[in-house]
Amino acid sequence: MKRAILVLMMAALLGATASAGESREVMAAFIKALKEGKSTEAAAKVFTPQGREQSMKERVDSLIGKFRTADADTFEIAEAKEAKTVAIVIVKDAVKAQDGRPDYDAITLLKRQGNWKVVLGNAEVERLLSPEEKAELTELQQWQDEAMKKLKGLPNGK
Repeated sequence: MKRAILVLMMAALLGATASAGESREVMAAFIKALKEGKSTEAAAKVFTPQGREQSMKERVDSLIGKFRTADADTFEIAEAKEAKTVAIVIVKDAVKAQDGRPDYDAITLLKRQGNWKVVLGNAEVERLLSPEEKAELTELQQWQDEAMKKLKGLPNGK
């Protein structure tokens, strides 16, 4: 009995460790597909609400165009945090802020059918979230605010 409990605890620990970077890995694969101009591969990583397939494909194609004109090598993942079905990944942007410092963008991901999907446009997706997911998103946005301040070198409260 003790052995079974130990095995379950180890499996839970290993599972938590393995999943801790999944959203980061999906975001990295999405960025890589954009850099390489692989529209279908990038679109497969995007959360697509029913009936919005064409719109999402157009948005992915637009992002590929932006990656072609920007210094795509400067896009990198700076921070990431996951809840059960919502994650936020902070990406260092190719475009610098007006003051010349690096700029960062926060990207939301949703876990659907066991897979993390990149959200392009939070506003249209937020209405589809369950109350639990809305709570997760709120908590992650608080973390995001603090993480962005640290990345941008801003003191707390600014």
